[in-house]
Amino acid sequence: MKITKIQLAENKYFYQKKQNNKTNTTQTIPMQMNAYQDFRINFRGRTPENFYAQEFNVRHMPERMKEYLNQDYETRKHIPPQQIMSESFKYLEAADNFSDVKSIYPEFSNLHEANLKGRTGILADIKLSRELSDTPLFKDGSDHLGMYLLKKIYLEGKTIKEINKDFYEKDLNPEYRGAITQPITYGTTSAYGIQYPKTDFWNSFIATRDEYKKFFVDLPKQSKAELKQELIKKHHPEKSEPEKKYSRKYALKKYQKQLLKD
Repeated sequence: MKITKIQLAENKYFYQKKQNNKTNTTQTIPMQMNAYQDFRINFRGRTPENFYAQEFNVRHMPERMKEYLNQDYETRKHIPPQQIMSESFKYLEAADNFSDVKSIYPEFSNLHEANLKGRTGILADIKLSRELSDTPLFKDGSDHLGMYLLKKIYLEGKTIKEINKDFYEKDLNPEYRGAITQPITYGTTSAYGIQYPKTDFWNSFIATRDEYKKFFVDLPKQSKAELKQELIKKHHPEKSEPEKKYSRKYALKKYQKQLLKD
């Protein structure tokens, strides 16, 4: 019997060079990122612990995730990467704009408002639509596409394809349907200075994400107000709100008098 050597297909990526005239630098933007399922590699039966045991996964993950994982590795190695990412960047929920984000997470220092002059695609659609209406862009009342994209990537771990689906089917204010039709692309994220995590990590993350959902653990849920207060305590403890002191219904003497009346 003749044995034919099996070769794994080459993992090809396509990039677009984008020149930034302000900083005189060139940014490389990934235009297509293949996942492991493209090569019929199956991760079923594996656990989050297997993911972190792969050195290149940990080496290429965002530093913020790495710090969170290593703070209590023996416990957190059982938490899926999607939840580790969400916990690591949870304070994005407390941020109202890019300035807030950069003060909380300095690694996002490249964030900036998109220059809409001469833009085409979805940014042009949004610019024109917002000139004709004061209605917020999103159903939840928010109005910043850049913040939306950043949270979709680092809180929800979504791909561009998935973000497009959520944007048009769930999140876009119905008033703009038909007026905003162009797809969100890597060029859109780049317009705001948003970068995806490193490709080596991201491919593994996406390939295992759905399979690892069965390992999700219960993590504390915090409101935006609670996250903001937690941030204040963390960075400016002197400005944090004092803990409420709960007193009895009556002071001791009044309480004794009330007993006598009763």
